[in-house]
Amino acid sequence: ILVLMPVISIMENHLLKW
Repeated sequence: ILVLMPVISIMENHLLKW
């Protein structure tokens, strides 16, 4: 689960860039 944390952060960053 902890490994998914950074992935979610990157995904949120991409969504914000959109």
